[in-house]
Amino acid sequence: MAIDIQLTQDTDTGMFDVSFENGDFKTVDSFDTSLTVSLFADARASQSQVPRSELRRGWWGNQFDKDYPLFELGSLLWLLYQARNTQDTLNSAIDFAKNSLQWLVDNNHAESVNVTGAFTTVGITLTVVIDRGSSIIETRYYDLWNNSGQA
Repeated sequence: MAIDIQLTQDTDTGMFDVSFENGDFKTVDSFDTSLTVSLFADARASQSQVPRSELRRGWWGNQFDKDYPLFELGSLLWLLYQARNTQDTLNSAIDFAKNSLQWLVDNNHAESVNVTGAFTTVGITLTVVIDRGSSIIETRYYDLWNNSGQA
């Protein structure tokens, strides 16, 4: 069973916030929050990706896990924010998403995670399929930004 703190998204602003129920965090039996943080928190870019250290970003939550200094939540999808809709951009988005979700398999929360992507009217849509074992398979769709140009 995968218990996760439930996040809700404000439809007007697109912002996420935690949900409460009876004075405690509301939980759900799914990976929704873990997927949202893993995909949309900013992983810190390497020097080869972003030469200026002050522009490499990184999610603040990664600063507090001293027990696992090499583990980092987040993805590099933010590097593609202004990229054109090309096959290379799509391939990079899929790779960045796969890498950001690999911890689910490494830590035995899922048997496998598969990510595919396609160009749509909003830019790129990623499809994430998580095999949790015991014939439980979760599928989630994520529309990325409307990219700045077309190939």
